[in-house]
Amino acid sequence: MDDPRLDKWLWCVRVFKTRPLATAACRAGKVLVGDLEAKPGRDVHVGEIITVHVEALTRTVKVVALPRARLAAKQLPEFMTDLTP
Repeated sequence: MDDPRLDKWLWCVRVFKTRPLATAACRAGKVLVGDLEAKPGRDVHVGEIITVHVEALTRTVKVVALPRARLAAKQLPEFMTDLTP
């Protein structure tokens, strides 16, 4: 898969239950790539650090690979590294 959209990647790696929730979080400024707010259509690249503010939790993940479709929970370590403290 070529570089996917940020909202689709967040949905594929199960950070959000639905893609519209991922899109809404991006538009609300709750998703950062590096230290910058990211729009839902931004391309995701391997090696980027993504920070997501979901309710009271701030989750930080590193992009390891780009999935072709939504992943099973067992496959998540192959595609992202959870850096949440």
